[in-house]
Amino acid sequence: VYKRQVPDRPMPSNFALQMDSFARSIQRGEEPEVTGEDGLKALRVLLAAYESWETHRVVSLSQRPAERGRSFS
Repeated sequence: VYKRQVPDRPMPSNFALQMDSFARSIQRGEEPEVTGEDGLKALRVLLAAYESWETHRVVSLSQRPAERGRSFS
C-alpha cells in the first residue's frame, strides 16, 4: 500500500501532494485520504474562528449549528 508522508507544517508542495493523492485515489477507486467530511470539519473550525474574532468571545464547535445556507463572502 502506497503511503506518502506529508509534513505538518505548511509547505508550497503540500497542495501538489494532496492533488496527487486525490488523483491516485480516483484512479484506484479508493476513498481519498482527505475526504469531503474532512473539508467540512476544517471549514467549521475556520468559520468559528472568524466568529470568535468578530464577537471577541469563545465559540464552541459543539454548540454551533450546521453551516447550511451561510454565505461565505
